[in-house]
Amino acid sequence: MSAALLLPSDLSMQVVFQGQLLTLGRYLRVLELAAQRPALGGVISLPWSDWLSLLDCTDTALRDFFAAMQRARLLGFDADGVVTVLNFAELIPAPPAYFLFTDAQQVANWCAIELGAPPSVLSDPHTQQLFRRWVATHVTREELEAAAQAAVANSQSLSPAALHEQLQVIRKDRIEKARNP
Repeated sequence: MSAALLLPSDLSMQVVFQGQLLTLGRYLRVLELAAQRPALGGVISLPWSDWLSLLDCTDTALRDFFAAMQRARLLGFDADGVVTVLNFAELIPAPPAYFLFTDAQQVANWCAIELGAPPSVLSDPHTQQLFRRWVATHVTREELEAAAQAAVANSQSLSPAALHEQLQVIRKDRIEKARNP
């Protein structure tokens, strides 16, 4: 899941220096990179050559870009290639406390991406029925992650049936804890 960017209304005035629209594009590329790794809090460490490639510019243009971003107080940069997105928390909101699947295809996509489930398993009618059941009973991504971890810990496969078994255990335990705090 990708994070949204909350950009200030005067961004173009803050970023576009001397009529250089490329500066805005480069700044947005840095924000996109930071948004892909929100747990790092806006700190991105790359070798200089990677920054050159990522922002598609010359050495001089990159130095000018980082200097302009520092003057505008939008990015911090040090000689080791560590870039800090200033005001990161304001620009990239924290992910929601939980993610609720709204259709079976979202569950299938998650299983394909996170668990490497093959298409033959994901399209199986029994599996699709489980996915629809999980959506109807409001299974969250976090619960599926916990079920996958429990399956691995119990030397089970990461099949939808094994995940369903673990989900039942997780939900039963949660109900017990609620009954007996």
